[in-house]
Amino acid sequence: MRRFVSALAAVALLLGAAAPALAQEGSIGIVDTATGEWYLRDPANGATTRFFYGNPGDLPFVGDWDGDGDETPGLYRQSDGFVYLRNSNSQGVADIRFFFGNPGDIPLAGDFDGDGDDTVSIYRPSEGRVFIINALGANDGGLGAADFSYFFGNPGDKPYVGDFDDDGIDEVGLHRESTGLVYFRFTHTQGVADSQFIFGDPGDKMVAAEWANRGAPGPETVGLFRPSNCTSYLRYTNTQGVADETLTYGLRTGLPVAGNFGVLPGGGTPPPGCPPIPAVSVVSRGDWGARPPELERMVPHTITRLTVHHAGDQVGVTGPSQFRGWQNWHMSGQGWPDIAYHLLIGIDGTIYEGRDSAFRGDTATSYDTTGHFLVVVEGNFEVERPTAAQFESLGKVLAWASEHYDVSPATIAGHGDYAATSCPGLYLEGRIASGELRAAVESLIEKGGVDLIWPPSG
Repeated sequence: MRRFVSALAAVALLLGAAAPALAQEGSIGIVDTATGEWYLRDPANGATTRFFYGNPGDLPFVGDWDGDGDETPGLYRQSDGFVYLRNSNSQGVADIRFFFGNPGDIPLAGDFDGDGDDTVSIYRPSEGRVFIINALGANDGGLGAADFSYFFGNPGDKPYVGDFDDDGIDEVGLHRESTGLVYFRFTHTQGVADSQFIFGDPGDKMVAAEWANRGAPGPETVGLFRPSNCTSYLRYTNTQGVADETLTYGLRTGLPVAGNFGVLPGGGTPPPGCPPIPAVSVVSRGDWGARPPELERMVPHTITRLTVHHAGDQVGVTGPSQFRGWQNWHMSGQGWPDIAYHLLIGIDGTIYEGRDSAFRGDTATSYDTTGHFLVVVEGNFEVERPTAAQFESLGKVLAWASEHYDVSPATIAGHGDYAATSCPGLYLEGRIASGELRAAVESLIEKGGVDLIWPPSG
């Protein structure tokens, strides 16, 4: 009965067939974090109640702050730890204001002592620590020390709240986006998970509600909102499996809230939905004639940053024959097990598949490429400029990689940031250092990202 949206939000979500409209107890809402606009959906008739509440970047959640049975908006401002709560699902100023926690904390809204009223607690991702308090603050004052705290989870795990064992007390669950692992405890104590299973993709945003029981007694179970297609996927049990219910409703810059919103006036336009994501084809290794890699000599790694190279030549030849020559030199001349880079971008902007990104790349300079996603752009950018098509493709490749590997665009850098080299050249490095490339990547991600049509290795 108390729901929390993951603040941020590698197993594909197992999809089920669409089901009837959501009933009152398990209602979905979407909050546009770029504008502070709320969209609450009435499950009885599909009507939308729409209003503004909060500032861009505030973290939204819902709870029953006054014990009337209806869940209404709450906001957490991570920059200063301020909490802003309203007692109605309408536009207006906060009815309750106070601060709790430290900048960067994530809010947890729920009934943590079973008294029927929700309060706002926090999860501190830097420590993997939960701080529970069973009171609300007032008058712009501090809330004071937590009633109790405990450690739970790993850095990077995303918290959500639900009554997972139907005992009337909400507990904390965590979602590990990199693997889709969901896990939670039935008590507010430190220890291993009481239950765990796989559900969801990187970038999914988790909530919990009584999706199956819809107001009748029963535990709260997981639901996920996927911003890439504006669709929620709901499970009726806290177990691995296909979604029991789907609902397309939202927008890409939205975060979900879920609960019993009470009687809604309706009359608002629904969220705009998700336009199609642009798809970009990649030329496979087989299609450009790559040699098989020497897999036994390759080193596995996990992508943690995005790094740009240039070829350093200016021969004016592009395409498969050029890249076969590169690969032959890398393997026969340098003694590497494959072409050095994970993706290659030709003069005309065409993208080519390189080394399997599950394996570390290679370099003739002195930096450790472990964790680096290596993209090489054809040309010598000390003396020439990247073509417009190349720069556009580079942005698309990095936007895809950022979302696919769950790596921030803030990690985008040039080869020369890690080794004594002019690579990726004056005219490309300048566009990296100025923030132009990062801005282009972030813009693509904000608009929904890029779908690379990724071929199997040939």
